[in-house]
Order: sequence, then C-alpha cells, then structure tokens
Amino acid sequence: ATIAVDNSGSNRGMDSSLCEVDGNPAIAYYDLGNTDLRYARASTTSGADPADWSSVQVDGAGPRQVGAAPSMCIVAGNPAIAYRDNADLSIRYARSSTATGSAAADWSGGIQTDIDWCGGDSPSYPSLCVVNGNPAVAYEDTDNGYLRYARASDTTGSAGNWTTKVLVDNNAIIGMYASLAIINGNPAIAYYRQTDTTAWFVRATSLSGGMPAAWAGKEQLPAPGGEQIGRSTSLIELPGGLAAVAFRNENTQAAMYAVRF
Repeated sequence: ATIAVDNSGSNRGMDSSLCEVDGNPAIAYYDLGNTDLRYARASTTSGADPADWSSVQVDGAGPRQVGAAPSMCIVAGNPAIAYRDNADLSIRYARSSTATGSAAADWSGGIQTDIDWCGGDSPSYPSLCVVNGNPAVAYEDTDNGYLRYARASDTTGSAGNWTTKVLVDNNAIIGMYASLAIINGNPAIAYYRQTDTTAWFVRATSLSGGMPAAWAGKEQLPAPGGEQIGRSTSLIELPGGLAAVAFRNENTQAAMYAVRF
C-alpha cells in the first residue's frame, strides 16, 4: 500500500528518514512550507492506512528554518533525530523523552541541543548512528568543506555532552551525503568528495572513533571508466562484517552498489 502520511500542508515530507520505533514505523521529515522538523508514527505495525498516522512538530517556530535533512535512529530506547538548523548554521539533535515520541510534549520535554556550529554556510546532510553505546553523527562542515564526526559522551546525547568532535577528512571539498554505520564493530563512513566527484569509505580503527588518527585509512571506491560517482551514499553492514555502499553515478544517472570484501 502507498498512502499519504501527512498532506495537511504544502511541501511536507522532504528529506524523510524511516525507522521502526517501539514496533511501529515512524518517519522524521522536513516541512518546507513551515520550515520545521516533524515526526509521524503509525499506531499499527504496518502503517498501511492513512488513519494509522499522526504527526507532531519536533523543532521550529515561526520563520526559523530548522529540520532539513533529518536522520533518525533509536538512541537508548527512544527515537532521536539529527538534522540541520539553517537559521543558526548548525547540526542539531533531538531525542524524545518517551519510547514512541508520539506527542509533541515528548520532544519538547526531551533533548534538543546543538552538536556543532558550521560557520558561514548551512551544514550538509548529517547521519546519526549509535557508536559504542552513545549517539554519534557524521556530517559535512560546508563552511570549510570538511568531513566531521561527533560523538556524545553519554548514552542519550544530552546537552553539553557532545564533546568528541573529530576532523575525519579535509582533503579538498568533502563529506557531502555522509553515511555513518557500524562495520565489523567499529564506526565507518561512506561519503562524497565534491572536488573530483568521487566516492570514499573510511572505517575507524577504534570502537568509538574518538581520535583523528583512528580515521586514517581512507579508501576511494572504484569508479568504472573514471566516471563521476558518489552522490546520495548509503552505507550498511552485510553479514560477516562486510561494508556495502549504494550511491549515484552522475554520468549514467544509474543507481550503483559496491561491496568491500
């Protein structure tokens, strides 16, 4: 079944991120019409009926542009979202105070905090993942064109606890479409290098990835015929600890897939 989850306003549903939350499907998405971050969760395990869904505002008030490019996962049992704040040019993080996040009060009463300020330009797409028990985010600092990694020092990502911030790659303009995942026990990132339109992969040598030296082993993904590849990267772990990456081929406009044995 294909249904409308939220059609109560114009330009809703951009940059959606889907996750299973307390047994039911849930979506974090950007409401471009109102420039805020919204969250919808179904009341059933399938979410197959429009009546199953209800949505709430997570962050944003008035003309403040916040909520683009959300990335959602479960952090310490509750839904959490990393997203862009185009108003103050930062990467932000919100975590519900309940396991479902179904009420607006769950989010206003939970955690809302800045992870990092990204200077004169809006930050790029963040990617949220739990790393060695604590939430972590990979993202591009577009003011400098750097790929960065931040990890909280606690299990929930409370305000003031995003103390670990690592420069992963600063070789040219880099880090757009970063995708963070756990590969064979350690954090890893697939990302796009804008300067020469190539796709890259790096896996930390430690469980938490908290030191720059842990991210030294960067690898360029093979590009058939030297074609331009790497936008819209998505990284997952396959059985056996293998890394798999999906991305776009700019020359052929094809969906591509690579696996690292």
